[in-house]
Amino acid sequence: MARLLLLNYQVRLQRKWYELCDGLAGGFALSLGQLLVQKGVLTVQEKDQINPEWTRLQQNEKLLKFILYSDDETYERFLQVLEGHLPWMADELHEDVPGEELQRHQDAVKRTCTLPSKLSHFTDREEERRQITTWLTDSRNTRTVIVQGHGGLGKTAIAIQVGYELLQSYGVRVVRARLQNVKTTFDILYSVLSSFNDVTLDLAEIGSRNSILEGILRNLLQRRAFLYHARNSEILYKEKTNGPGDGEY
Repeated sequence: MARLLLLNYQVRLQRKWYELCDGLAGGFALSLGQLLVQKGVLTVQEKDQINPEWTRLQQNEKLLKFILYSDDETYERFLQVLEGHLPWMADELHEDVPGEELQRHQDAVKRTCTLPSKLSHFTDREEERRQITTWLTDSRNTRTVIVQGHGGLGKTAIAIQVGYELLQSYGVRVVRARLQNVKTTFDILYSVLSSFNDVTLDLAEIGSRNSILEGILRNLLQRRAFLYHARNSEILYKEKTNGPGDGEY
């Protein structure tokens, strides 16, 4: 089962980013993109997104971004390719990241999150937390998890704990919002985007056009992995949440 790429591996790529771009430019006789497709590192669709008119540096940066936002299996296949062609570079990517450097990356991601303070005590829901984390870090399957039940059962506590685990282990940006009194697609999109701390929305400019909000959200989704925690989310899944209580996802 492929998992999201651990933050530790992401930092290894980022700290060697320019050396990788330069090394990849001259280390392969065969087209690098074609080789990575053959080895299962890239899909044909991803390779086709790389413009042949770009400079070699631009092409390699795009390749590395695909790997940075991939999963652990893709990363391991990429290392195997490097070991066969640029072993010195593969060795550098095996180097451990110092704890303080990892902490700086976690802190940088946390500043973009809208999580409440981490709970000092979390009991009785450990199995549910573990299962949800497993579902969400499976890079090829689950994208949405609905947690449903009566008030006071720990739905919000589970979501907060999962959010912190994804932030600390995978560098996932976590955005949390309450969906209330939303009736239209525009209401939902506006509520979702308003919860991002780096998004400014001008209703006078947007009007009531869903397409503008959809474009902003699509751009955010392309930047990095993130977890969106919506409270009172039963409005999104009215036909699927027939159990008791409110929903969170």
